[in-house]
Amino acid sequence: MKILYSRLIIGQDYLADCVFHGLRQIPGVEVVDAPRNWSMYKNEFEPIGMNKLGDIYGKGFTIWGLLDESEVDRTNIEEKIKNHYFDLVIFSRVDHHSPYKDLVLHYYKKHEIVSLDGADDTVMHTELFPTTTYFKRELIQDTADVKPISFSIPAEKCLLDFPNKTQGWSYVVPTTGCRYVYNNEKDYYADYARSLFGLTRKKGGWDCMRHYEIMANRCIPYFEDLAHAPPTLMKTLPRDLLLHIKNRVDQSGVEYFMPDMPGWPEYQFLENAVHTHFIKNLTTQAVAQSILDTMSCS
Repeated sequence: MKILYSRLIIGQDYLADCVFHGLRQIPGVEVVDAPRNWSMYKNEFEPIGMNKLGDIYGKGFTIWGLLDESEVDRTNIEEKIKNHYFDLVIFSRVDHHSPYKDLVLHYYKKHEIVSLDGADDTVMHTELFPTTTYFKRELIQDTADVKPISFSIPAEKCLLDFPNKTQGWSYVVPTTGCRYVYNNEKDYYADYARSLFGLTRKKGGWDCMRHYEIMANRCIPYFEDLAHAPPTLMKTLPRDLLLHIKNRVDQSGVEYFMPDMPGWPEYQFLENAVHTHFIKNLTTQAVAQSILDTMSCS
């Protein structure tokens, strides 16, 4: 399967770049990023390249600088579009229009074009809504013509072995003034790994990379306002399980679940359930595959 993956590369974008990473993990899928999505490649950053990972959005945590440079033919894109060389075209960020947008809309049909809308707002970009298959992250109303989609995590970033737990709450608290407690990803991840629970909540949008970074490190999200989140978004999250866990913490307190305390076996059972769901549904490959499955049925 040949996919054109395209947007104006102005900066990084969590949803667009998570899906791109995931597509690159699927056997038999050839992804042409045009323009080249430079921040996804290892050779752009030190010690190979000139850029510092910590200088880009989110200090470069979790998703960027992971891919090996591969042989991608970015030549003659216009002619390839006209000749229907690509099986699928993905506009990876609807507000950073692909330079090939008009050409694609002329030569491709709705069921052959994906639009990814990863913005925190709930606004639809009406130009692409009726002419492409539209995936919206902050989807707050059930709409037949719009598909839900969520953030995800590279499988290589997921901690597989259960870590030693030494503290109830992670040090990271998502409040004003505490946006980046850690300067490097290793320390950030280690904080979650040694914690039973990581506090999370709605940020700019309901869906937030923090939810997934907590789970990737074998920590359980304590999602403060999850009960108020519209059911149309974050559909890949184990919502009922996380709501149950929050209720149990509210009832018993965090200390109850610490090692050598009565709730420790229950915590291990619950964390394993979260982890199992995570590995199956919340990796970048799983989310990218769900897009392809949706398009194959359209």
